[in-house]
Amino acid sequence: MSGYPDNQVVVGIDGSACALDAARWAAGAAVRRRAELTLLLAYDVSVGFAGPGVMIAPDVYTDVRHWAQQVLTDAAEAIRAQFPELTVSTLLRRGNAARVLIEATGSALLTVLGSHGDSEWTEAVLGSVAARVAAHGRGPVVVLRDVAADNPSNRPVWVGVEGSDLDAAPLAFALQEASLRQACLVPLHCWGEEPGVIDVPYYSSEAADQRRQEREQRLLAEQLTGWADKYPDVPVLPTLLHGHPATQILHRYQQVPLDARPSLIVVGSRGRSAIAGLLLGSTSHTLIAHSPCPVAVVRTRPDRP
Repeated sequence: MSGYPDNQVVVGIDGSACALDAARWAAGAAVRRRAELTLLLAYDVSVGFAGPGVMIAPDVYTDVRHWAQQVLTDAAEAIRAQFPELTVSTLLRRGNAARVLIEATGSALLTVLGSHGDSEWTEAVLGSVAARVAAHGRGPVVVLRDVAADNPSNRPVWVGVEGSDLDAAPLAFALQEASLRQACLVPLHCWGEEPGVIDVPYYSSEAADQRRQEREQRLLAEQLTGWADKYPDVPVLPTLLHGHPATQILHRYQQVPLDARPSLIVVGSRGRSAIAGLLLGSTSHTLIAHSPCPVAVVRTRPDRP
């Protein structure tokens, strides 16, 4: 989009340690893509800053802008010192942070954000900037709650596969990411009870569960058909889980050995939901709120007009 250069990884900056961690993660992503990095800070002065009915003095805007520019300058210096080979630029925009960042997702290769605050609050209301951008972003958005020092980039990339045509975009992104990281890909497909089927003793037999599991394995294999030819360098380890996707993914993260834990979890998002586009799907927003590793949310289809 106008004002945002191509071949850029964009990261949101706000002066917090969390945002600086996200910038370091984004810098690594930019280096792997041979792209440039843009540090983007959006600022505004709300009416609540001065109080209702009180005009905000012009020097307040000037002071805030100077603060924002200094935050960007400091962050850029820190990233350039750690990644001297990377081209780093800064962009200061006045306006609502979520809206500005959502606009940036339209042209960025990747938009990276740190997530602030209590995870339960984020999960309950999705009120954070990161959650709003992930819900409405037009391109891939990565949200980081924590950046563990013992989480090297060549660990596996996990991707949620639901078993439909909507899997194409998340799979393509996850395979590219695994290839760039020289890591393996672990497609995760979760299955549970059949919709509309009452779970009663005479139906819920071991044989019925076995048949369902075999069917889900075939479905997962079908979804992966052809992708190995596009990324022959990426080992693919399909995995079937039973239960709610977010719950099972988080549980598996805790159960696998340390070196098998993912460096990134990729999930799809349909964009606008039934509630006027305010909420992500339950899997996406639960992972954003609770995942110990970065989560990439990839749009599976454009918003409806």
